[in-house]
Amino acid sequence: MTPSEEWPRHLGHEDRGADLVRTFCQRLRFLTCTGNWGPHRPLSYALPSGVRVTPKTLLKILQGLDVLRKPQRFEQFLLACRSGCPGRLGLENRNYPQADLLRRIYQAASSIQARPLMEQGLSGLALAEALRQERLAAITAKRQAFETC
Repeated sequence: MTPSEEWPRHLGHEDRGADLVRTFCQRLRFLTCTGNWGPHRPLSYALPSGVRVTPKTLLKILQGLDVLRKPQRFEQFLLACRSGCPGRLGLENRNYPQADLLRRIYQAASSIQARPLMEQGLSGLALAEALRQERLAAITAKRQAFETC
């Protein structure tokens, strides 16, 4: 995957390996959702290094993983993200603080339900937009609270 002239670094290995992972999953008949995690794993590296991941991006990731409808996927995704740390030299015993932040963000977003908005008479695109705005507000608040800890 990584050209030998770039060793021992493996920059961009998630993108370079995405097709291989999809082929592997199809060949071994893994669940189709497994192949959808790859594009989102770089998030797990960005959060602790000070890169600002916006609430909008965080919500897109949660929606892309479909964890708001299928919550069992969330912990599986975190496990897949966490699995990259022990294999990196010097990070074998490192804590994984991103997991706590991502759990809090997920809990904030998933706590916003459509029913109260529907009871206000919203439907269709208006309902979808109101749900998105409320989830963004919840994610923003949770992220700010986490950063001040």
